[in-house]
Amino acid sequence: MYKAKFWVTSSTLADFENLKIQPNDSYEAKPENCESCLWFTEDEEKEAKDFLVGMKRWILDNYPHKERLTWLNKEWVKK
Repeated sequence: MYKAKFWVTSSTLADFENLKIQPNDSYEAKPENCESCLWFTEDEEKEAKDFLVGMKRWILDNYPHKERLTWLNKEWVKK
């Protein structure tokens, strides 16, 4: 049985600038408790980080109003 270890998170529901992969050091959640989460197992840390970069790149490439956001740039994708 695998358990969730890494989460795609932000500080608030709409805080795209601060999207990150957050390890959960306090416990590993059971998959049935993660139905609404984007999560990865302990062995999938690289996959989680690659997923985050890909998701940020997609946002940068597809959001039609980049001029509204000073942080939406290539440097943000790399963070």
